[in-house]
Amino acid sequence: MSAVVVNVTVTAAKSAGFLTVYPDGSTMPTASNLNFAAGQTIPNLVIAKVGANGRIALTNGA
Repeated sequence: MSAVVVNVTVTAAKSAGFLTVYPDGSTMPTASNLNFAAGQTIPNLVIAKVGANGRIALTNGA
């Protein structure tokens, strides 16, 4: 497996922020997969490459 399809969703965010999905074991990219504002509920479909271990990493920058 070289990539996965995931649905990331933010529900009733307390503050503005972003989510980034990327290959586990790699450096987090500067681009985000989902940006959100306070109080927002928003989904996004992401196709992400997996790391050498077959996993993805998720970072929440709020």
